[in-house]
Amino acid sequence: MKPAAAPARAVVIVVTCSLLLLGCASSGRRFYAGDHRPLGEVAIFVTHDGVRVDGIAEAGAPRKNLVGESMIGEVLPGAYLLDLRFTFSGTYSRATSQGVSLPLRAEPGHVYYIFQEFPTMATWRPVVVDIAGDADYGSIESAAAARRIDADSPSDVRKWVKHYLDGERVPLSKTEFATKDGTQSLWR
Repeated sequence: MKPAAAPARAVVIVVTCSLLLLGCASSGRRFYAGDHRPLGEVAIFVTHDGVRVDGIAEAGAPRKNLVGESMIGEVLPGAYLLDLRFTFSGTYSRATSQGVSLPLRAEPGHVYYIFQEFPTMATWRPVVVDIAGDADYGSIESAAAARRIDADSPSDVRKWVKHYLDGERVPLSKTEFATKDGTQSLWR
């Protein structure tokens, strides 16, 4: 009996760890070290379902390849290059696009909502809505309507940002990103 229990226990441990890692991969992260700062001192980006951040580089710094996916990110003010991809999941299929790079000039206190636009059937590009205050959340709807695509509701995006800011606001760990040469290092 005992030999059969050990493999079952190993399966339970593997499944539990996988679920924990999956939960961590989709949550928001701080892309700076130290204590978290108030919203007035940082910028937040939020991606629409399907848009994923694969890497990020601050101006003058090497690109960091993310191991997990981040839908909400918190950065210090400055110039960044976000490497994005779009993934579509249907009932029986899943397709992932080629990556695109998006320059982002992060201003303190701003929220950047990033969603997809399809100029042709074979290409996509990211669209950024800059939200400097509560009144600007409504611009998500007008940007999406102008492109005839669906986007998240402004109230949902506001709720996600609030939920993230009220949460732990965990910084990236060594295991969540790697440099192009495969070495891992802390953000800064």
